[in-house]
Amino acid sequence: MRGTMLACAGTHPVSNWRDAKMAPIQRYAELVEQMQWLARRIATFGVYVHVGLRDGSKAIPIVNALAAYLPHFLALTASSPFWGGHDTGLASSRAVIFGGLPNAGPPHKLADWTEFEEYMNRLLRAGAIRSIKEVCWDVRPHLDFGTIEIRMFDGVPAQRQGCAEELGVLSEVLERGASHERQRAVAATGGGLTDVVDALVTGFAGDRFVGPGEDRYA
Repeated sequence: MRGTMLACAGTHPVSNWRDAKMAPIQRYAELVEQMQWLARRIATFGVYVHVGLRDGSKAIPIVNALAAYLPHFLALTASSPFWGGHDTGLASSRAVIFGGLPNAGPPHKLADWTEFEEYMNRLLRAGAIRSIKEVCWDVRPHLDFGTIEIRMFDGVPAQRQGCAEELGVLSEVLERGASHERQRAVAATGGGLTDVVDALVTGFAGDRFVGPGEDRYA
């Protein structure tokens, strides 16, 4: 792994976006060419959840319904208080950094699939986008997969989906604080942001919450 360690958070506490190397993917290169600084600074990490649909006519009503819960999803999963070695004062700097793109943020309120297609076609004709993939809403239909894609970290389904055990972590978040709170607590009682990174690595490796004074990654 070339000395690489795995962690999970919305941003890396100490890395600088100016030092990042972009993956050799044409779509990324086109995005940077079009957006310049807005795209170059996106050294952020999100978790996207795809939910399959049996009937495409349900896509827009589901998007509209889920949009009302985007603040809840973000509140439960916010994990990026630090960016570029500094405390941003935010719970999720990732949401603000990525939200700076003109086609990001909450979805537009649309009535049905026909209205969605008309809206996308207007953007294409106006040259605002070159592909529907450039519409980076926090929740959106994904045409390639036939899914609803939730991009505000995570979504919470009903118990009948068989996810009750996995969603048990929500109680632990409420009891011990969200990731951004635990990261700040580690920074306040440890040696700085390197301890925050160690705690994130330890938590990811052990699939558990790590707070101040707990074992660090050795």
